[in-house]
Amino acid sequence: MTTDLHLINDSWHDAKIHVDLFLSRQCPEFIPEAECFDSPVAKWSFDFTPKADSIEKVPVTWKLPDEEGCYWLTARMTGVAGRPVLSQRFVRAIKPPVVSSSLKQRTFVVLGTGDSARAFFKLKGLRTSDRLGELSPKEHVVVIWNATHLTERERQHAKALCDFARDGGRIVVLATPSWDWWELCDVKIVHHPRFSRVFPCKGLKNPLLEGIDPNGSFDGTACPAQSPSDRWKALS
Repeated sequence: MTTDLHLINDSWHDAKIHVDLFLSRQCPEFIPEAECFDSPVAKWSFDFTPKADSIEKVPVTWKLPDEEGCYWLTARMTGVAGRPVLSQRFVRAIKPPVVSSSLKQRTFVVLGTGDSARAFFKLKGLRTSDRLGELSPKEHVVVIWNATHLTERERQHAKALCDFARDGGRIVVLATPSWDWWELCDVKIVHHPRFSRVFPCKGLKNPLLEGIDPNGSFDGTACPAQSPSDRWKALS
């Protein structure tokens, strides 16, 4: 992984500083002498000489651990008078998505496609097709890659797709900002204000929050993040 360090020297003199980059299981909570720094999961060290009255952006490289989980990435700066200075971020390590054998046995009929869609399925070793005739629920999965790129030819097969869904076939519509294919599905997409945090409630189970530490942020709330393996489940 590559992360940018922003080095700010607001003094009138050049400086020589040392930055230790820590990856830990515990949150330091803005404590420069936190115990988790004594035995971090990993550590990297860098030396810099920022000029007087300057702001410099420096990319540093570090490695996510192999073990999936929640971590804190903390940059601790020393070399100037006073206590060390911390800057920290919450990060998650997730396992790479696995293409299951059941997915490889399916043929994906992709609509509203493009070069990125074709490259994606090819990279994963999955069969694709643009033929909408003789769809079988046991063999095919229809994927609407980009609803705004649907062609008139594809829209003409709405009835065949409805029959396919009625017989148990799966039609997956990827996230779309708008929808106007009423012949296939009469739905209205409502846009709510964007937000990035939710408050977990006891007794409430949501697959988006499965495996996520509810204490993985500064204010104790959980950030919903669906893992790649969960996304594959939606297609399998």
